[in-house]
Amino acid sequence: MLSRRFSAEGDDCSPFSSLPGLVIRRRRRCYPRGMSGEFLAYDALPYTGEAYPQTHPSALFAAGWLLGMSPADPQQCRVLEIGCADATNLIAMAAGLPQSTFVGVDGSAVQIASGQALIAALGLVNITLHVADLRDFAPPPGSFDYVITHGVYSWVAPDAQAALLALCRTALTEQGIAYVSYNALPGWHACRVVRDLMRYHASKFESLPEQLRQARAILAFVAKSAVQPVYARTLQSFVPYLDRIDDDYLFHDYLEANNDPRMLREFVDEAVAAGLTYLGDAELHRMAGLDLPVSVRAQIEAFTDDPVDQEQYLDLVSDRTLRRTLLCRDGVAPQRSLDLSRAHRLSFTTGLVEEAGSDPVTFRHRRTRDAVVIADPVRVEALRILQAHAPQPVPFVTLALAVGAGGLEGLLLQGVLQGVVAAYDAPIPVTGKVGEYPEVWWLARHLAAQGRPPISRLHHSVPPLSALDPLVIALLNGSRSLSDLVAELQPMVAVDDGDPVAALTEAIEMILERCAREGLLIEKRHDTRILA
Repeated sequence: MLSRRFSAEGDDCSPFSSLPGLVIRRRRRCYPRGMSGEFLAYDALPYTGEAYPQTHPSALFAAGWLLGMSPADPQQCRVLEIGCADATNLIAMAAGLPQSTFVGVDGSAVQIASGQALIAALGLVNITLHVADLRDFAPPPGSFDYVITHGVYSWVAPDAQAALLALCRTALTEQGIAYVSYNALPGWHACRVVRDLMRYHASKFESLPEQLRQARAILAFVAKSAVQPVYARTLQSFVPYLDRIDDDYLFHDYLEANNDPRMLREFVDEAVAAGLTYLGDAELHRMAGLDLPVSVRAQIEAFTDDPVDQEQYLDLVSDRTLRRTLLCRDGVAPQRSLDLSRAHRLSFTTGLVEEAGSDPVTFRHRRTRDAVVIADPVRVEALRILQAHAPQPVPFVTLALAVGAGGLEGLLLQGVLQGVVAAYDAPIPVTGKVGEYPEVWWLARHLAAQGRPPISRLHHSVPPLSALDPLVIALLNGSRSLSDLVAELQPMVAVDDGDPVAALTEAIEMILERCAREGLLIEKRHDTRILA
């Protein structure tokens, strides 16, 4: 998770402007306060850049559209990210949406400089980044269609939280959507127990590397030594997880001074006080609770008919740790259920794969391998078509003509609420077929050539990778065949035994198939080989 904090500490700088009418009254550097009382800069421990699928304008549009709003077309929109770190998330959007404009703000001068260097290397002209404190950032009213703030709200002081919500209200257009993530309760109660014991012990050490080492060590010690069984099991469940995560995440989520989880109901009340309205969850399937037994959902509905309260009860049942909340301006009256009639505007895809010969018909998630049994023949046919075209999203009209039956809207949206069908604003030029001269979209090639994880053109996320993947992806510019790739990579790859050419060929074929599944391969722009 990307958490960025803005602090009032630091030197004031002269005003500057980034958009007509946009004023940043004072430019400050962002320093989280270390436990020893000294300032530990995000400059010293930057976050690793990532892309967050739920923040993409296409995902925000689809959610807002299905909930009754009329958001801006993602192909021509204005996006603000507050706490953008090195702007990896925003840069990937700007690369894929050249007619839209993007502004990123963060308190870390080092991370902003890193993002600006990548922007210059890519030649992007539709994105600007600025160093600023969110409390001093003053965009013109109604200047952004989408406002993103991922991993900021829980990690700043109360006055900055209030300023963040006020900034969302000011910046949004009439039909604009804000995405705000924050650590959620009740799930973070257990995390807070771990955080407290790690902070207590690590605070005795001065250097940041030693604090990180000691934080992991004390958790392992207490988890092994705890005498109360429930407490011991809770701590033991965290040990392997926190051993795997990167130092930047461990420090900024578990050792920093500010980390303020929220109940959904509390956050919504704070948003309403700032002139905002709760739209829904960025993960639409989280709003319905269709993964829970019918009896559980019925009991929650018996408790309350308030949609926000119902979602709060779903959080209580699921022990949710993170919320990705969508907000809009007050005065907007969003729907509390998905509008079936609006499915016609969207395109759909699925990550399900049919299990051959299954009866009843069973699909499985590509990654998790979880099974989904489908009884309705129309839905089975629709999923088969989506699977055949995957990962390319299929327009609703195309799907309806192929299926040739009514009620498709409800079946598709049921899939959305189950989390097995994804909705997009429009088809995306990716392909699931590995041609003779495969081509990965240009941003993924550039990132791979730099040794950075490539970002999917479709999912706006980093797919699972092997060590060989970046070497192959960097070469996939549409000018190389499989044999070309093998010949070029053979001097760089060692094979322990067997036929090196055959082994390398098989490995590259697997990578190409993975690129196709994950939305990295794009449709050929010409019939000839692409040299760009």
